[in-house]
Amino acid sequence: MVSEMTSKIETADMEAVNAEEEAITYITEGIEATYVVQKKHLHEKTVSEYTSKEVEYKNKKIKHEEEISTYTK
Repeated sequence: MVSEMTSKIETADMEAVNAEEEAITYITEGIEATYVVQKKHLHEKTVSEYTSKEVEYKNKKIKHEEEISTYTK
């Protein structure tokens, strides 16, 4: 009877350790996924800002060139 109880305790202890390891792995993977998503979002935001500034610069350049051509005529 004692060996049966000891076996059940050891089994329960091993299951608890396995559950803890699985939980840590799950949390770690979630943190890593969140980090990747945040980095991707930041990259997309940076690209979007760069693109809008590039368009703004091109528009200003075109306007400037039009003004210069008007003055030179």
